[in-house]
Amino acid sequence: MHGNSFTYNGERHDAISLNDGVGKTLYMNATGVGKWQVICHVNWHQTLGMVSNYQVYNAGQCPLPALG
Repeated sequence: MHGNSFTYNGERHDAISLNDGVGKTLYMNATGVGKWQVICHVNWHQTLGMVSNYQVYNAGQCPLPALG
């Protein structure tokens, strides 16, 4: 998750490996305001859609309703 670190199993990470057939739940407190990406560094995976963008807003400025 470019621009923001996350925790997995209680440990802070900037990157993590996801192998075939493996799923992991990552928790992120996004504090780096701006547009960022979640990507896979295997090029042909990116062409198949393993890339996503996300926007981090300043506190109180997100135009979307809070998640329940």
